[in-house]
Amino acid sequence: MQQASDLIVIGTVKKVQDLDETNTTMWPGSKFLGVEATFAVSKVLKGDPTTRSVVLHYYRFDTTVPDNAPEFLNLKPTDTNQYLLYLVPDRAGRYAPVSGQVDPSLDAVRVDPSHNLTQQISDVLKETESIKPGMTRADLYKVFTSNGRVSKAEMRTFDYIHCPYIKVDVEFSPVRSKGEPQSDEIKTISKPYFVIDDESPQYAFNNSSIDQYFTQQMVLKEIERIKPGMTRADLLKIFTTEGGFYTGKNRTFVLVRCPYIKVDVEFAPSESKKERPTDTIAKISRPYLQWSIVD
Repeated sequence: MQQASDLIVIGTVKKVQDLDETNTTMWPGSKFLGVEATFAVSKVLKGDPTTRSVVLHYYRFDTTVPDNAPEFLNLKPTDTNQYLLYLVPDRAGRYAPVSGQVDPSLDAVRVDPSHNLTQQISDVLKETESIKPGMTRADLYKVFTSNGRVSKAEMRTFDYIHCPYIKVDVEFSPVRSKGEPQSDEIKTISKPYFVIDDESPQYAFNNSSIDQYFTQQMVLKEIERIKPGMTRADLLKIFTTEGGFYTGKNRTFVLVRCPYIKVDVEFAPSESKKERPTDTIAKISRPYLQWSIVD
């Protein structure tokens, strides 16, 4: 669905207008009215990045909804939800759901899943921190998978079973046997971190059961925009400071949308001892997951 869409946006309903248009072919014995809904766009995930509003063309039942009928959209201008929209051009100036007009709310037009990002990451941390040094490879495989990676038997990167963009690096205690016995003991395990690499499985994002993959991919793309050479002001558009020990040159920052997603940032040397918006980023770590630190 992601690949088939010309435009993917997150937006809020601002206007809903019935059209002088009817359709009687989409469901036996039913009549449908054409509708246009205007969305204010807050984020463009695919397509023209300057898009600020989109008009969605869809249909609703003219009267009562028959039993066992498919779902059709019923948007209202008073709806305050953020919607995730997968769209294709319908005609000049407006779009239609990429999956078609029947049951679009099941996939192409749905409430944005990223609002529960903090809960998602909290659940990840609770599960991943259950794996500790001294446990076995068999224990590890209850939460992580190697996804067929080939590497040294004593050190390997593993993917979280529920999302391939969350990974840990695991070192096993030296063993004499060949292969990778289930009884191998974990020597060290890194903090879980976020990355999409060449070995990450690619998903089509075509149903709600994998909304979290798409949500976390969006987060990664947002974070990846911050690069060395940019300024502290750029960084603070999506991150904020966290407590704990820090120096003027090095500091940990947390994602505004989720305080459990963090990066460590090193700033270029400056004559000023104060933190300034113009400070230049020298290094930024890959994003990692960790509970909040409170002073």
